[in-house]
Amino acid sequence: MTIMLLWASPVWAEDPAQIIEHFYARLLEAMKSGMDFQGRFDALAPVVDQTFDLAGMTRLAVGPRLPPEDFDHVVAAFRRYTITNYARQFGSWEGERFETGTPAPAHGGGQLVPSRIIPATGESARLTYLMKQQDGGWRVADVLLDGTISQLAVRRSEFQSVLKQSGAEGLVQVLDQRSTTMAE
Repeated sequence: MTIMLLWASPVWAEDPAQIIEHFYARLLEAMKSGMDFQGRFDALAPVVDQTFDLAGMTRLAVGPRLPPEDFDHVVAAFRRYTITNYARQFGSWEGERFETGTPAPAHGGGQLVPSRIIPATGESARLTYLMKQQDGGWRVADVLLDGTISQLAVRRSEFQSVLKQSGAEGLVQVLDQRSTTMAE
């Protein structure tokens, strides 16, 4: 039964916080399931695809100048990297819980959904999701660490130097290598 819930589609609600709550619920299921890394990766892939605008996030992280055939490869590598990151960081359940706050309008449109990851012991981590409407539903366009540090701004800084030195193929190799290292 748990496997069925992991693959269930989210209800595209008018409240973007519900999308984040759905994502967190699937994340908790994967953490509590006792699955190995590949099982968590496979379980989280559909909910990451449904929750995040990976193509839009990639476009912001790499800039608009990549040809479509290169862009598609970079999006695929960024997708693997994103899913791997969640499967790795949330490998087991040790009493963590997630809280989602009330969305607020974002400058330039969209909604900001504040949340906290609360460990069983220690300090909580604040994540704020910038949500934008796309294809009739809300999707994550960026993640702000501690409410202020844009994940995409950090990625863009990293990715730009790789793109200058090695092009799109080099960036795909870097993302794939990072994914492989995290999966070990």
